[in-house]
Amino acid sequence: MNANIILAQIEGAATTGEAPAAATPAAQPAAPAKDAKSGTVQTTDKPAAQPAEETNFLGSPLVMFLIIGVLFYFLLIRPQRKQQKEQQARLNALKVGDSVITNAGIHGEVRKIDERTVDVQIAKDVTITLEKAAIINVKSKD
Repeated sequence: MNANIILAQIEGAATTGEAPAAATPAAQPAAPAKDAKSGTVQTTDKPAAQPAEETNFLGSPLVMFLIIGVLFYFLLIRPQRKQQKEQQARLNALKVGDSVITNAGIHGEVRKIDERTVDVQIAKDVTITLEKAAIINVKSKD
């Protein structure tokens, strides 16, 4: 029976020149809401506003990169700089007669110190010249 009514509406609209009616019933307006305090009726034609999404502070890629950078600095770069300063201080305090170990594992005793090089005696009558940077450990006689 609904099909007959819809067909009649379409045919009637065609003869009168009107646009065909919608096959589905029209949307009903939003139900009126009562104000709890005053008891008045308020109509709301607009849908309720969606709450704003909370942004997660640690979810931002920039913040994560900054945290990783700070950790990288304190765990790797800072200790390495401290070791380099200590090594440079040991080389600056180097004096004749100190026992040294080179990065090649050679043990010897300092015989002469120049600006960039050191003469190290590794055996009786055997002296080698090394760069100061090749010395990794100093054992002073004091």
